[in-house]
Amino acid sequence: MLRSLLGTRIRERRRQKKLSQTALAQKAGISVSYMNLIEHNHRGIAGRTLLAIADALEVSSEELSEGADHALMTHLQEAANFDGDNKVEVNRTEEFIGRFPGWAKLTETLFENVQSQNEKLQALSDRLGQDPFFADAMHMMLSNITAIQSTSDILATTDDIPKATADKFLNNMRTESTRLAETIVNLLAYFDETRSDEAQNQTKRGQSQLDSFWESRQFFLPELEQGQENKTNMDKILKDFDFEGNNEESDIEASLRRYVSVASKMPVDTFLDNAIQNNFEPISISQELNIPIEDVFFRLAHLPDTYKNVEQPQFGLIECDGSGGVLFRKPLQILSLPRKSSACPLWPLYRAISQPMQPVRTFIEPPTGESFLTYSYAYRPVAGNFNLPGTVKSAMIFTPDFQLFTPAQERKSIPSIQVGINCEVCPRDNCTARRSKSILNI
Repeated sequence: MLRSLLGTRIRERRRQKKLSQTALAQKAGISVSYMNLIEHNHRGIAGRTLLAIADALEVSSEELSEGADHALMTHLQEAANFDGDNKVEVNRTEEFIGRFPGWAKLTETLFENVQSQNEKLQALSDRLGQDPFFADAMHMMLSNITAIQSTSDILATTDDIPKATADKFLNNMRTESTRLAETIVNLLAYFDETRSDEAQNQTKRGQSQLDSFWESRQFFLPELEQGQENKTNMDKILKDFDFEGNNEESDIEASLRRYVSVASKMPVDTFLDNAIQNNFEPISISQELNIPIEDVFFRLAHLPDTYKNVEQPQFGLIECDGSGGVLFRKPLQILSLPRKSSACPLWPLYRAISQPMQPVRTFIEPPTGESFLTYSYAYRPVAGNFNLPGTVKSAMIFTPDFQLFTPAQERKSIPSIQVGINCEVCPRDNCTARRSKSILNI
């Protein structure tokens, strides 16, 4: 009960301060997933973490924990439950504090250090298991190495190769070697905590300017919410974004036009009122507004953080074509997404491709322990003809905030599936869908 009260007080204080869970986690210097566990009473917190959260909320730690002795007692009880193999006299915790305050403080400090180390390991695990840049970099490195090995094998085992062909093979090896070296440098820079903000921005932008653009605008454009394609506003938005070349400017323009189209059909005020009435259930929203489901998905992923001073659930979005290639992505901090392809084959995003026009609703549980409610839907944007089949696209929205709008009884009826982010960074060995060995188990 003590820990439950503490998590509840933290959550209520955060909402009073009108802080998002992400903002509080950043101020306290902990991961969003860890903050989520704290607020939902699934994880206790040590003294140092409690102080950081209290400072971020501008309150005293005693106010959160209802007294220093209360906090110490809570930590000792958590320490007693940390190792289930040892039977500790939990009912005598208060007596232990009174008789041996020094030992009690030492026990708390040692437990705090253990939790701190566990938190660091969990953060590293989260990063390795969810970071799409890391997964993409590993894929690129493996592809480069495979290309170099194949080319060198041909040169080493084939006699009488024409000079022009041999030169072509050598040029290919040089290109792949250069790419391999660049990938390694970028990977090292990405994980270097001391790198500058500019270096971070360059690394991000080197992956996708479309991603960087939407991240810089937090996936919401008030100047385009009037629902009319105002060329002056669009030109200003593009001008304000610092492009590195023009190779993706047309993609961003197309994305802006789509944003305007969706906003014109679903103005944010009208849409949010309808969404709240329908408990953010996209199928019901689509039917009531007579709007395609894929547009409802896009609208849910492009909403302000707060509406009428009320914090809204966060929705992420990923869209792909029939081959699984990623077309659009809005990741969340606690669930990253692949930038190109090769996501976990168990994602309902891909399951929907096999049954177009049939919505799929399920919970997904990544290895890090969080749970996300997902809706997936595959559709045919272009009809086929007598010679070629129609193309298929699939979209999936997901949210960790399902408790804000989905009744507990309804959640019990929704199936759940364990998934990964990518086979190369997934620790689950017994997965029947695994197609390549995890680098985490090497």
